[in-house]
Amino acid sequence: MSSTTISRQTWFWLLLVGLAGSWVGLYFLNEYLWDWLFSLISFDSNNKLAVVLKFFGYETAKVLLLLVGMIFTIGLIRSRLSPEKVAKITNGEVPPMVYTTLVENMSKGCPFIVQVP
Repeated sequence: MSSTTISRQTWFWLLLVGLAGSWVGLYFLNEYLWDWLFSLISFDSNNKLAVVLKFFGYETAKVLLLLVGMIFTIGLIRSRLSPEKVAKITNGEVPPMVYTTLVENMSKGCPFIVQVP
């Protein structure tokens, strides 16, 4: 029997994709989860207090999920840029073609970050 081992980098990427998928799932299921929770408690939808509590829970969870997503994305971007690379780019030491290639590589899979003309 041959034993296959998965490298640490593969585990890292699998974990990263799994966490990102979980985040997307939670974000899109947020409203349905709150609807389900309030149907379990059997709150009346005409009750103003129930509507306010449901709205507060839904919006709080959504804002926290967006905050976690932003911190995660910014962390990924910052991990790809060392201070030396940023200094070279801002001082004009990097030729424009290298800068364009750098930006294109960073924005793969994230087209909303930078659009290179």
